[in-house]
Amino acid sequence: MRALAFACTLYSSPTPSSSHVIAGQVMAEFESLGVGSEVVRVADHDIRPGVGLEAVQGTDYKDLDGPPEAVASTTRTLAVNAAHLARLLTGSPYPAT
Repeated sequence: MRALAFACTLYSSPTPSSSHVIAGQVMAEFESLGVGSEVVRVADHDIRPGVGLEAVQGTDYKDLDGPPEAVASTTRTLAVNAAHLARLLTGSPYPAT
């Protein structure tokens, strides 16, 4: 399992950023639990706002393709597990009454 944090700061590296520091602290906690982690500083990439084709022209989004799919896969697995747990608890509420 891997954890990914997007540090949404106004400043690109190497300017200090409290968002990046906080993200780093959270990722250090994940690392202590054996979870691989990475912090992506959004200001270091040319990611433009938009919702259509204008959003993907001339951007650096392609170098971020790997981690989001892994995150999406994990999210899907968690959703399936949550639905399964909900079905189990419907028959046997917790805590038992």
